[in-house]
Amino acid sequence: MTARQLQPHLLAVAVAVAVAVAVAGLPARVHASGYALNEQSARATGMAGAFTGVANSPAATFYNPAGLAQLQGLGMELGLTYITAATAYAGEAPGTDGARAEAAAERGHFFLPNLHLAYNIGDRVTLALGIYMPYGLSMRWPDRVNVGGAEVAWWGRGIVREISLQLISFNPTVAVRLHPRVYLGLGFCALRAALRLERAVTSSASLADDVDLTLSGDDVGFGATAGLLFRVIPDLINVGVTYRSGVNLTFHGQAAFTVGGAGAAVPESLRRTLADGPVEADLRLPHMFSLGLGAFPLPGLTVGVNMDITTWSVHDALTVRFPRSPSQNQDDPMAWNNTLAFRLGAEYEVLQDNLPLRLGFVFDQAAAPATTLGPELPDGDRYELSAGAGYRLYGVSVDLAYQLNLMGKREAETSAPLPGVYKSTSHLVGLSVGYNLDL
Repeated sequence: MTARQLQPHLLAVAVAVAVAVAVAGLPARVHASGYALNEQSARATGMAGAFTGVANSPAATFYNPAGLAQLQGLGMELGLTYITAATAYAGEAPGTDGARAEAAAERGHFFLPNLHLAYNIGDRVTLALGIYMPYGLSMRWPDRVNVGGAEVAWWGRGIVREISLQLISFNPTVAVRLHPRVYLGLGFCALRAALRLERAVTSSASLADDVDLTLSGDDVGFGATAGLLFRVIPDLINVGVTYRSGVNLTFHGQAAFTVGGAGAAVPESLRRTLADGPVEADLRLPHMFSLGLGAFPLPGLTVGVNMDITTWSVHDALTVRFPRSPSQNQDDPMAWNNTLAFRLGAEYEVLQDNLPLRLGFVFDQAAAPATTLGPELPDGDRYELSAGAGYRLYGVSVDLAYQLNLMGKREAETSAPLPGVYKSTSHLVGLSVGYNLDL
């Protein structure tokens, strides 16, 4: 079969993978399993996110909405999380006699804002609003890699070159004190997603023969949150449960093909196959469950323990539709697994309750199996260490957190999109400023 005869099949596979990757938001390689982001408060991040059973700040909107019923007056928390990540790939270069090659993704720098507002009405009801980014981030891979001292075109560019996804959630919430020891929280989520993807449609190993594909678009979806908090032994032990619903999105985007940035430069022989137009794909965000213990064994000491379950198995396949070319529709298996994350965190108040210090640890399972692991999401088990500190005075609080995320070497099997070994390390710094007015 000639290269020209192969073009329609290659396009269907390559574009399907590219669109599906973009729609699924797979670039989030630096935090929770899959592409979730758990860092929505510097205080909670300093405790490694083990906050479901504590939930005594406005950020409970995200961690456990029932905890909002513990608050008094008007509370506000505004935060910003800075993330920098490095990811590398090592594998056998195709067309060589076992020569090894290494490719390093461009170090990413990301800023994720979050805002939490809470207002207590009377003694029983609290209204709140959370605005945060629960999924997303981005990644860029190089066009060339070094193989045996020579610069060659990287074969992974046909899967992904650059990808970016941002998903922001608007989460109004109400919390009610049902009983002095039982609190309930319910929330509604409106999510707005935007993405951009660049990749190459390749017909040979030469960069000169590449046609660049750019995909961009957005979508809106809706979900819900719920939480319970039980004061099992008042001022000593709390138990919290949180549920965040999955969200089904149907993404509508546009595909544009260019060479050197110009659509007119696409070879005439390929324009019928590589035609600009709409692309559709389905995205299913997972359900998330958290069970947490909050313990207060000594004055000033808070200990949090979490077990989080994420139903990444909903990501079992990627279905991509080409309305103008139904013959190119694609349904690729992904076979992701449900995951468990275990979190342990502690906070200790010093200097007469004005200076809290925090530590935490997380173990988070990988969602992607080795059979479908690829450069779009080099996912692996994560080990996370966190530390933080804060200062409180006259109702004003300032919190700072640092987190180190390590992903050990993860090898993709020969059936994966790009067999090889992946490794990732990221650093996170979170800053939150809060204010509480006891009305």
